Amino acid sequence: MALLDTGKAFDQPWGFVVSLKDKKEDQVLFVYPTKEQPLEKMSSIEDVIESMQITRKAPTYKSWKELSRFGISLHSLGSVISPKHSNVGEINIKVDALRFLGSWFNVSEDSEEAICIAFVLSGNCPQDIVDSFLIVSRQISGAICSLEKASNFVRNQLALIQRIHEGIDMEQSEGLLRGNITPFDECLRESSMLQSLQRIFEDVFVHGNNVITALRKMIDSIRPYHTLIFVDDERPTPDKHPLLLSFLEHYSPERSLEEIRVDMRCTMDQLMLFVHNLIQWGRAVISYPICLQNSYTIGEPSSVDIEDLAAYYNYLFPDPTKISKNGEIEKSLSSSILAEILELLSPVVTLEEYFVNASRFHPRAANMETVVFLLKTGLMIQLHVHIQLIEPSQAWLQGKCISKDLSPRVKTLIKNCHHLEEIFKEYILYACSNILSLPLSEPDLFEALGTLISLIPHFLKCEYVEKIIYETKVTRSSINRVIDLFHPILFVFEIPATI
Repeated sequence: MALLDTGKAFDQPWGFVVSLKDKKEDQVLFVYPTKEQPLEKMSSIEDVIESMQITRKAPTYKSWKELSRFGISLHSLGSVISPKHSNVGEINIKVDALRFLGSWFNVSEDSEEAICIAFVLSGNCPQDIVDSFLIVSRQISGAICSLEKASNFVRNQLALIQRIHEGIDMEQSEGLLRGNITPFDECLRESSMLQSLQRIFEDVFVHGNNVITALRKMIDSIRPYHTLIFVDDERPTPDKHPLLLSFLEHYSPERSLEEIRVDMRCTMDQLMLFVHNLIQWGRAVISYPICLQNSYTIGEPSSVDIEDLAAYYNYLFPDPTKISKNGEIEKSLSSSILAEILELLSPVVTLEEYFVNASRFHPRAANMETVVFLLKTGLMIQLHVHIQLIEPSQAWLQGKCISKDLSPRVKTLIKNCHHLEEIFKEYILYACSNILSLPLSEPDLFEALGTLISLIPHFLKCEYVEKIIYETKVTRSSINRVIDLFHPILFVFEIPATI
């Protein structure tokens, strides 16, 4: 019988299935949700009777494999989504009113074992939704394959899951455990791979196809001047792989990926392998290195209640002076602490200013852990400093002339700048003449002018400081000096940073 048409949104998955194919059989390893949902049931007379609350005898099962999920027995589900040919990697199978979308991949190059991760969606979902879920399934498969090459991740996870299966099977065969108990809940508790898949599924379920697009864009946008912020409070275990162990050893939210790479003594491609995996598995997000000179402010209102976030903050960073004898945190503190911390970010402050003010008014919040918490929850956002080359104001131009004291090499440097129109070359000559009157020595002027000329292509594109620093290797202090000296022809402004 056909499954019920639930009216679910096309991009909202029903669940996902993890299956193993080897020489012996096609075996279902895991199904999420771990328990059957009411709308999975087939529209039969038995379900009509049950909905009318007519008492009937519950079926008895000898094994969990006799149970059905998504209208198919678990004993058969593995073979249903198994590819009919070995060269077929994608799964796009319609069964009754549902569609299974995913991909198969070999555990290793020399192994005949293959794993499938398939999302379950409405059978009549449009082609763009089909394509999106096939893409995210391929991305997940690629991440798993990378982890397998790095640390035998898949084999270890398979061994763990199969041990749990064998334990449940043995207890059910001996009559010690009811046949309607599946191993899925225990597998989810023990397997980090399944927990990561659960997080991806829940993100897609809540945000739909947008989360797939956002994930793809985030990965494509990673640059060496970015860093990571871990989503969980616990960092991922290194699984004995020396390169990942080295990454976690040298990681800090204050350091860029490039800085971490140098200390790790590896290539950027090797480092990006781990970074991509951490993002694809929902363990980390891309951010910019936390820096004392960067500007921060309050983020946009969150969908999460501020009191819930405050309670979570107090749980992570309890104030020893506000804990009662029975170990509970005072409720009044929970409702006010974050609001008071956020006041320190209004309207805009550098991180250095935040630490100074927090040390004075809220010492408990004057630490990097609080800053990471605020960034991770979106309560705090970084502002990017953008620099644009502009025409000076008429008031500033009034009475300006080119000084006779400008050296020939200064004039030649400006003349040979092919990125500038003639009128802008004249503006820079005026600015240099004005700088000499500060007074500033000719060598210092020539050095600052050289920095300005090298940055002109970036100023014309109105780029932000972090990107300029990475691409030009010019220091932040040198850029700030250029801004101070040539401010009449530079427009400096801040906007919220985006990846």
